[in-house]
Amino acid sequence: MSQLAGQDASFLYLENDSIKSHFSVLTVYDQSELKAPLRYRDILAYFNERVSAMPVFRRKLYPVPLQLDAPYFADDPHLNIESHVRHIALPKPGDWRQFCILAAQIQAVPIDMGKPLWDMHIIEGLDQVEGLPKGSFAIITRLHHAIADGTTARGILMALHHPKGQAPEDVPVVFREAPPSAIEMFLRGSLNNARQISAIPRRLAKLLPASGPKLGRVAASALNKWLATDDQREAIELADKAKVPASIFNTEMEYRRVFQLRRYPLQDIKRIRTLAPGATLNDTVLTLIGGALRRYLEASGEKHDINLVALCPINLREDKFGNDSVQGNNISLMQVNLNTRTAAPAKRMGKVLDATTKAKLAQKASTAKDLIALSQNAPNLLVALGTRLAMLAAFRGGSAVRLGNCIITNVPGPQEPLYFMGARLELFSGLAPISPGSGLTFPVTSYCGQLCIAFTGCPGWVKDPQLLASCLDDSFAEMLAAADTSQPGTKPLKRSPARAARKTASPRQPAAEKASGTPKSS
Repeated sequence: MSQLAGQDASFLYLENDSIKSHFSVLTVYDQSELKAPLRYRDILAYFNERVSAMPVFRRKLYPVPLQLDAPYFADDPHLNIESHVRHIALPKPGDWRQFCILAAQIQAVPIDMGKPLWDMHIIEGLDQVEGLPKGSFAIITRLHHAIADGTTARGILMALHHPKGQAPEDVPVVFREAPPSAIEMFLRGSLNNARQISAIPRRLAKLLPASGPKLGRVAASALNKWLATDDQREAIELADKAKVPASIFNTEMEYRRVFQLRRYPLQDIKRIRTLAPGATLNDTVLTLIGGALRRYLEASGEKHDINLVALCPINLREDKFGNDSVQGNNISLMQVNLNTRTAAPAKRMGKVLDATTKAKLAQKASTAKDLIALSQNAPNLLVALGTRLAMLAAFRGGSAVRLGNCIITNVPGPQEPLYFMGARLELFSGLAPISPGSGLTFPVTSYCGQLCIAFTGCPGWVKDPQLLASCLDDSFAEMLAAADTSQPGTKPLKRSPARAARKTASPRQPAAEKASGTPKSS
């Protein structure tokens, strides 16, 4: 039995009809190396053996009476694996576009909070998806953000897969614990609140020397808004919003979701990185996505002469690339100017590099870790109240306060092929949650020499998901051509991949990879 910490518990309090605080891990498998296709009952038995041994899959939430404390996470005595794993076939015509529609519909449905906070959808019928071998199937694994983040998802991925020729690790023996009683949780909650409240002054005393000036400026700003007249307050709010420009991606949220993705060879992304000396892979991805968003706004007739701003989650774990994390969150956010007003790729990447460098310095100088540590130990009543007040403030006046125009999160994956019950993992990506005032979410993953860029949003934000996917292809082609031109001896890209993208929607790769037999990105 464990208890959800402040950052984990806050995801529970964000839930409403439009906001679903879960994300999905998308994996696609090639069965061509198997003697016989996998059966649903075999997959179910494998999950029943391995998944039930992992706490994140076998435990459910037990709320404390009167919300005196954060909920407990304990074994579900009625866990039935079949109630979490569903078997469906892709509707006709069974192409990539239909798959993305189905994935978006699955993502839009809230997770059942009365059971362990996960489910899986095994999807067959992908035979008409260009580039995927016949008999391929997909698994969409949904996890609530209260129990997992991107790093947790990678740890779970590694726990369920194994390299070729290597047998899966033995399943540990699990001793189920009895669920806590309401009286026990009430007593624990009362004691925890008393202890946490008494410890706050000591924690603040450590925190204030570093964060005092910053907190003072925040308090002064809040006081100015409180004392201002209506006209002055409106002017202050407009000034606050000016840092993050208004865009179609910050309009009202709704229940439905849209989803698409594209894949690119990592070797080409590394070639593009040379456009700006000192740029990282993340800088390259931010520039690529920024170029795609600029193109999409222009093609949609929206205002595009603006500098869009991205929010980038930062992994605060000590071991940032480990695979041992299988539960919980430990993240902060970094704000980055994508400089989308700049059309030239090399010049834009240079500006993005400068923006990320300054943002990282600000992140190191900030007290984010201390503030998160403080929130992890804050009384649950304050966490719940603070989260809900923040939500009310975010929606004041009928529109959300703009925190960013998009969220771009990077989850590095393994670079060697992985197998699931003998089926080769062909694609590793995801569908991410979206939040008010933060715009589209772009989960970026890497696996086996490929980089996958997906996006999740509302239909009102992206009326034509295929167009945005084509804009990603165009941005990639433009940047690769610019990199090849700037490097003597390299062969420039001959065609714009977006032309093929407009003919068919599939996660295809550039023409250079056709011989590999893997799904191609346009």
